[in-house]
Amino acid sequence: MGRALPESGVQYLRDLRDARQMGYLDCLVETKQVPPDMSVREAGRLYGPAIVQRWITERLITVRQDGPGCKKRINRIEIEEVNKASNRSSFMSSIAERQ
Repeated sequence: MGRALPESGVQYLRDLRDARQMGYLDCLVETKQVPPDMSVREAGRLYGPAIVQRWITERLITVRQDGPGCKKRINRIEIEEVNKASNRSSFMSSIAERQ
């Protein structure tokens, strides 16, 4: 699934910034400076519990659990990708409503 070309210079710069941030996060995970997964609770603190639950319900992010009684985990890069895509679509929807 390919993405369309940015419609404006502002969108292009936003895409470059997002790519840089995702590359930085990927580097932090690969060098073990941050763990690859976060708990569902931590994700809720970062993105909002209702939003994380909606993403789980919509199967936009995968919850992993090693066994009964173990913490439920979410891949850090996966949830950040969903967050960036969600923010972009929400932002674009709000602009469309204003016009």
